[in-house]
Amino acid sequence: MDEKDQINLFLTDIFSSILTLEEEFIATVNRDHTPGISVTEAHIIEKVGLDQSQRMGDLAAGLGVTMPTMTIAIERLCRKGLVQRRRSEQDRRVVNISLTDPGRQIFLLHQIFHEKLVENLTAALSDAEIAQLQSFLGRINHFFTDLVGKGILAQQVLEDLE
Repeated sequence: MDEKDQINLFLTDIFSSILTLEEEFIATVNRDHTPGISVTEAHIIEKVGLDQSQRMGDLAAGLGVTMPTMTIAIERLCRKGLVQRRRSEQDRRVVNISLTDPGRQIFLLHQIFHEKLVENLTAALSDAEIAQLQSFLGRINHFFTDLVGKGILAQQVLEDLE
């Protein structure tokens, strides 16, 4: 296996493992603490945040989804009692979303999950290795963030087919 194939394997395995760990965490939380949420709903709760309200449009943009998709997701979270919607007093067209007490509990549990994930990842690393990992991950994150929404990779694949 050459270097590029190995890097691809690492990236896909890491993505898959993190997603599986999130799903396992959500399954445990659903069993013990919540009315049944999905990984996507946990990430919406995370995006709303603890001590603030977020505009529905800002949430949709931040998560890279359409307003209709966000509206459906927020409606589900409202029915589950995890978020609440309020119209802005200044502009009645604006809908602000905030967490309820049960939503805050989910937020905190999810935050602790991520803290434990990082603790376990870095436990066997030296300070220098942690700094190096942080640097590499920052560069990798910047690379992917720059690609999102541009269609560059899809275009490259299509060009290779020609």
